Amino acid sequence: MQAHASEAHGKKEFLYFVNNGLVLSMMGRYAESNAFFEKAYLFGEDYRTNYLNEVASYLTNPNFTSYKGEDHEHLMLLYYKALNYLKMNNTEDALVEIRRLNIRLQQLTDRYHSRISMTMTRSVMC
Repeated sequence: MQAHASEAHGKKEFLYFVNNGLVLSMMGRYAESNAFFEKAYLFGEDYRTNYLNEVASYLTNPNFTSYKGEDHEHLMLLYYKALNYLKMNNTEDALVEIRRLNIRLQQLTDRYHSRISMTMTRSVMC
């Protein structure tokens, strides 16, 4: 787990944080697990797309860019953080994570609903 600390600052930074958080949660080290999950959450929130790197990745090698995580992975880490807090009998912080999860779900619902609406509008116009 800690042996691959070089990945903590590489292109797989998000995965490094999430994987360590999951392993520590399974080991019962909930506070340490949540520290890694929080780093992954902040990485996902602060991630900015570098469009030049994205184009280079598309044309040459997909490993050229940093992995930012998928939507379901961001939801999963918030879920695990809430579970960790519940296992530590910290209901206040668990509720905070559930609110974060709810906000993220609403954002995803709005994003995908607007995409579906645009697609339907285009098909009606044609």
